Amino acid sequence: PGAATAACGDFFNLPPSLTPAASPFFDGGFDYTFFCALPPAWRAAWGVAWGRAIRRGGWLVTLQFPVAPPDDLNRPGPPWPVTAEAYEGALLPAGFALVRRAVVPPGHSFRSEDGSHDRNGREWVAVWEKKGVDT
Repeated sequence: PGAATAACGDFFNLPPSLTPAASPFFDGGFDYTFFCALPPAWRAAWGVAWGRAIRRGGWLVTLQFPVAPPDDLNRPGPPWPVTAEAYEGALLPAGFALVRRAVVPPGHSFRSEDGSHDRNGREWVAVWEKKGVDT
């Protein structure tokens, strides 16, 4: 029960009406394939933007893909390879705390009909809570 609001716009330059300085702002967010679509140099800005968008006590769910083994981290993107540490490096300084992270169970990840794209073992889901001050 309740209401949901979706917004469309420049995520890195949210209007003041969609930030913690305004009321209401976002209780939660969901990110899937946005982080991996950004060049790695933009990841800190991605974390800062989420920190501005989510209120203290709010949540962020990240469906992390493509989680890469260390020998695959230099593969060009997009999608750019990701690691748990990359998400932590972007979100912890923005005031988020990791609540839980798990590998998406086999059979629950995306797989194309022809089998050419199988994400089994390369998708993780993480839940974060905004602990820091609202910015």
